[in-house]
Amino acid sequence: MTNEVQGEKVVSRAKRTKWTKEKCVSVAEGYTNRSVFHKEAQSAYQAARRLGVLDEICAHMTVEKRGRKSKKVEEPSQSVEQEKVALVY
Repeated sequence: MTNEVQGEKVVSRAKRTKWTKEKCVSVAEGYTNRSVFHKEAQSAYQAARRLGVLDEICAHMTVEKRGRKSKKVEEPSQSVEQEKVALVY
């Protein structure tokens, strides 16, 4: 943290992190649950979202819905095919 003096007022400025895909991946690897990643590493989560790599770096994680833990998220193409089969029956 850098402190600068402006007149008689001291201004504190925190060093900003330049988020890259690689930094986001390294932070995300420490989490097994997407919602916990979002709560505990908000900066990395938002940066990954902004960079368009959120789904990619969270692929190894599980998703919690309404307090229940669900299985690993399937590939979208698989779930769409399963839904089509379910509709036929």
